[in-house]
Amino acid sequence: LVRLPLMQPGQLETALIERDQLVVALLADHELTRRRSVRLVDLADEPLVLHGPVSVLRSVVMLACQRAGFSPRIAQGATQVQTVLSLVQSGHGVALVPAGMARIAPEGVRLLPLADPLHIEMGIAARPDADALTRNFVAVTKAVSDI
Repeated sequence: LVRLPLMQPGQLETALIERDQLVVALLADHELTRRRSVRLVDLADEPLVLHGPVSVLRSVVMLACQRAGFSPRIAQGATQVQTVLSLVQSGHGVALVPAGMARIAPEGVRLLPLADPLHIEMGIAARPDADALTRNFVAVTKAVSDI
């Protein structure tokens, strides 16, 4: 299971299995939580907790910030989205995380939509010569996907 697009697809076959969008994770008492949505440029002066350096999510966020006209103030990085949310909860900054993480957002963290949504995709990738078990897993995953 991978975030799309793959940075180095090589000889892998991929299929889209889920679409989501990024939302802003903030401490519940942050001044921006008074809004219904947040513009990306509103985060220009905020310390940003980012995903790890080898992450499609990090690349998406960095590119979106550049397009919004600013370079993010990177406070800290983390590999797991749960860790990113925990760092937000601990007051290290704000973050952009998949909206699907709402079900695991820690106490004291509020997720708000972006005024201009940033869409992300999840896929499944396998080698074309994969074994039967892998091919079956890919087929089942594609069958239960709502895409």
